[in-house]
Amino acid sequence: MVLSTSLNNKVTLRMMSIVQADGILYFPNSFKRYSTLKNERLFEVVSLYVKRWIYKDGIPFEEIYEVKKQIYVLLEYKGE
Repeated sequence: MVLSTSLNNKVTLRMMSIVQADGILYFPNSFKRYSTLKNERLFEVVSLYVKRWIYKDGIPFEEIYEVKKQIYVLLEYKGE
């Protein structure tokens, strides 16, 4: 998974390993490495909106999950 964040209009991307359990995303490598350190933080992320690009038979689609509204949409990308 790629985690994208932004601050002051600067976007950063990081490859992340995640585990999803009961709608909560955990970063297991961080948990194992840093959870026992006194001054470190472990992040727990609850997703509200997820967009994923997928291809079916070479055609691009946007897969969208609006978690709070419990909506799932699969839209063919038209380049707009």
